[in-house]
Amino acid sequence: MLVEECRILENQLSRNKVDYLQGFAEIHSKNSLKVKTSSGTLLDFDFDNLFLAVGSSPGPNPDWVPRDSRVYDSDQILGLSNVPKKMLLIGAGVIGCEYASIFSKMGIEVTLLDRREKILRGLDPDIQQALCQAFAKDGMKLLLGLKDFKISSSKDSILLESPSTSDDFDVVLACMGRLGQGLRLKLADLGIEVNDKGFIVVNENYQSSLKNIYAVGDVIGPPSLAASGSEQGRLAALHACTGAAPAFSKFFPVGIYTIPEVSTVGKGEEELQNEKASFVVGKARYAELARGKILGDEDGYLKMMVSKTDRKILGIQIMGTSASELVHIGQMAMALGGSLDFFVQNIFNYPTLAEAYKVAALNAHNQLREKENAK
Repeated sequence: MLVEECRILENQLSRNKVDYLQGFAEIHSKNSLKVKTSSGTLLDFDFDNLFLAVGSSPGPNPDWVPRDSRVYDSDQILGLSNVPKKMLLIGAGVIGCEYASIFSKMGIEVTLLDRREKILRGLDPDIQQALCQAFAKDGMKLLLGLKDFKISSSKDSILLESPSTSDDFDVVLACMGRLGQGLRLKLADLGIEVNDKGFIVVNENYQSSLKNIYAVGDVIGPPSLAASGSEQGRLAALHACTGAAPAFSKFFPVGIYTIPEVSTVGKGEEELQNEKASFVVGKARYAELARGKILGDEDGYLKMMVSKTDRKILGIQIMGTSASELVHIGQMAMALGGSLDFFVQNIFNYPTLAEAYKVAALNAHNQLREKENAK
């Protein structure tokens, strides 16, 4: 799969007359760099503009994680030579939850540990709860909010001990955040501002403190999504070539590839509550949809946040089969200024999961009508 993806990208570069060179680069000045190719050849390049899309890497583990060959980070785990029986996974962020659900589906006994009380910080609380239920249903053990514990290694296993639990594991996967590659590249020596986490500081046009050097993707920090990084690259290239570029869209989707999937666009219920916004929440459960029953996914659902004042869609939250695909329907409606009525008045194929939009819209519509009738 990876080889095929690389082949496709190389073909696209060739078709667009982009020269492709593989090697190790070292930036020497604001207008020059050296590249050591895979054959060992050293090449000098001068440039007007440079684009850095060098990504991020796993952050270092804290002192309470033992230094042991059976402790992996999110990159190293891909090199596992055999399938373990029991895994302790530390860190319930996006990467941790994605890996936890994948390994759990493989039949590995997974324990997910985090000192924080909730998984996927910043996600809609209803989806957090539903995802935890789905994880537990698959046999995953969740240790959230656990602060008093000790992890140690013995000859035969890795041990987790606390007043409430004790268990041993074959391997540990630590997903403790990521750091930008800015520090490794020693960019500060060139006058490029890099923060303490290695992320390059950029302006609204993705220019670093050296204006002809742009940075995009994970190396500049959140949202740290493949799709958003690609769009940042397009906008940066437009700015470099024309001197102007449109702003990054505020209606961009977030996809979390846990099992089940999660995807969102716009604002969530908790965020709107904190803003004291006037809104209602329309809900549709996959269990109400014929397609949900056909697929055997009756746990998934869609939430639609709708403004009480102008009936505009404020946000979409989805958990379940094809969430990362379905979210684009809501994204398009929001980007084009669509209101609740677009979903109420239009027809969706039956049976489909997209029908959830109609169900959620009717649910929100009924709430708004009840409030109007109560006046």
